[in-house]
Amino acid sequence: MRYTTLLTALCATSLVVADLSAQRRRGRRGDRGGPPTAQVPTKPEKKKAAPKKPKPLVAYTNATVHVGDTTVYRRATVLLEGDKISEVGPQVEIPKRAKTIDCKGQHICPGFFILKGVNVGAPRSVRGEEKYGDGINPFHPMMKRALAVGITSYLTMSATSGKAPTGSSAVIKLVPGSIEGIVVKSPAIHAMSVPLGPEGWRKLKASVEKAKKYKKELADYEKKKAAGDKAAKKPKEDKSLAALLSVMDGKTRLQINSSSTPMFRSGGRMRFGGSAMSMRVPHIREALQVGKLFGAPVVLDNPSEAWIVADEIAAAKGACVLLPRSQVAPDPKVSEPNGSTIHACAILSEAGVPVAVLPGGGMFGSGIGNGGILGQDLNTPTLDPCFAIRGGMDAKEALSTITLYPAMLAGVDDRIGSLEVGKDADLLILDGDPLHYKTFVQTAVVNGKVVYEKAKEPFYRHVRPRN
Repeated sequence: MRYTTLLTALCATSLVVADLSAQRRRGRRGDRGGPPTAQVPTKPEKKKAAPKKPKPLVAYTNATVHVGDTTVYRRATVLLEGDKISEVGPQVEIPKRAKTIDCKGQHICPGFFILKGVNVGAPRSVRGEEKYGDGINPFHPMMKRALAVGITSYLTMSATSGKAPTGSSAVIKLVPGSIEGIVVKSPAIHAMSVPLGPEGWRKLKASVEKAKKYKKELADYEKKKAAGDKAAKKPKEDKSLAALLSVMDGKTRLQINSSSTPMFRSGGRMRFGGSAMSMRVPHIREALQVGKLFGAPVVLDNPSEAWIVADEIAAAKGACVLLPRSQVAPDPKVSEPNGSTIHACAILSEAGVPVAVLPGGGMFGSGIGNGGILGQDLNTPTLDPCFAIRGGMDAKEALSTITLYPAMLAGVDDRIGSLEVGKDADLLILDGDPLHYKTFVQTAVVNGKVVYEKAKEPFYRHVRPRN
């Protein structure tokens, strides 16, 4: 019995070994030994996506908040989520995880946006395929100086006196030590000048017709392409029309200045009609006609007599860049109103015309900068809004002349210029009313990050806060 059991076990073992050998032979000989066993590939396990890190929440509470559109909230909160504004108002529910900063006795307003800034870190113009971001010096010493007085953004652009839209421009944010997120829009504005003269008008109208023809051909091409027409050919773009097309399509704004200033005799001397490039009524009306030809509203650069035709500018949906401190003496030989007036900002505001203000022109032209005479104005960007108030403009509206209205004129009011939900978190914390001469910026925030603190910088830290 014992031998029988042992023999049975040995036979079973031999069969198993033979079967394994046969399987190995079949694997070497292909399909002759029968179909191979299909090997189902194993799917790699999907890596679980790491949970997104929530954006930081910062709540500036208990402040007087100037939204920038003439709205003012008392004992209000501005809630930031990352680089955007999440909530604004007196009854904001603050999340538990938010960092809360009590701003009792302080004011919060949008960062100041200056329409013409020079020598604050960015080049005035670029050529060819260059980009403004490539030429910015993020360590420019004037950046902190500008932030100390509330300037968080500015427009840099090349000067032009051409008879058609041209020039380069960009809206730049002041973020010391960084080149990320600082170019808001480029190009933002194209510029030209008037008067055009008969030949200038002929050429401009011809360019507009070419642009309209190209737009029609492009629209036809897109339509055919969408219908599956593979033979459709895209019309060749005329690069000389690029700026004009950008203005006509509403991608950039058109700024118009005057290339000539009439002179008249006063007190036995020949005098210019005002500061260089100031626009008289004939220039203003011609500029509005250019806008009508393009089908686009225009920005009038230093229209000294805009107050005389405020209703016409409003009807054309135009806007103005004014120099409240510049004076253009009236021509005594003209019976109609002419020259400048300190009431211009107020008159245009009442007519519904957006107004941005700048300091008067010196030897380097108008705008904020630190070269020569204009270095005085880098420290006082609120002086010209105060002149507008002296001329009768509402104080809340005057703040908009260096916040919301410049942003509108540059076509970036969807991002900056006011403290509204969804806009960029660019704001100032001040120790008093934004336009009071004793007020100092305590903190400047750009893209949700603190970029200036008065207590840590050398400019004004020795000056005690008002509260």
